[in-house]
Amino acid sequence: MVCSRSHANKAFMKKSHVLTYLLYGFAAAVAYCIPVTVFLIRKDYTDSWMLFAGCILFLFVLIMFLVHFNKKRNENAATGTMLVAGHIATATGIVLSVLLCFILLMIFVPGFLGHPDAGQVLHREPANIVKDKTEGLAFMIFMTATVGNFSAGSFVTIIFPFTVKKDQTKEKVTRRQMEL
Repeated sequence: MVCSRSHANKAFMKKSHVLTYLLYGFAAAVAYCIPVTVFLIRKDYTDSWMLFAGCILFLFVLIMFLVHFNKKRNENAATGTMLVAGHIATATGIVLSVLLCFILLMIFVPGFLGHPDAGQVLHREPANIVKDKTEGLAFMIFMTATVGNFSAGSFVTIIFPFTVKKDQTKEKVTRRQMEL
């Protein structure tokens, strides 16, 4: 009886971790997609800085995740555990941001999968941009959603575990603090 109760408790803990990753990943994806929506409404290459502003918002959400993750572990989570957890949250956020961007492209670029309307493509783009049905609009969005967000998430995940730890002198932690 005690063994099954312990097993059920571990399964619940793992499920709550998955929910935390999904929650912060979704929040990071939504934060990234807010400037993407404005960029899609304007469809002007000179506003492409908004895509990188979305990556910065993604970064800030991951900072909040790492601070929350460390706080749940008495502000002394293991560095390796925080590195892995940060990359899991980053990957979750990237997958969700790509899905949300695909949905946004379907909404704001009529005929995105077929033949888009001539007025619904990127304007004032340079001559050397990747040419596709949307004149590089979809390429720019998906590249910043993957490469830009991965860079931002990995940067935060590598830097912050070393800065948010309360006790910087040792790495010895309890079993509970090492849980993902």
